[in-house]
Amino acid sequence: MAWPATAMHFLAWSGGVTVVALSDHVALALCLGFLLWLAAGLLSYWHLAWTAPDEDDADL
Repeated sequence: MAWPATAMHFLAWSGGVTVVALSDHVALALCLGFLLWLAAGLLSYWHLAWTAPDEDDADL
């Protein structure tokens, strides 16, 4: 899962720079960059929720 996260990190950086270059809205660029950065970080770990072993019920 390394290349999708790397691509998303690059997209976060380049998307933020593009928004600032085209519109001069720094706050919007920071929000866009942060959301894409967060998505890139979560992308690396989303599969863990589906591949985690089932836990036994402690109450039984």
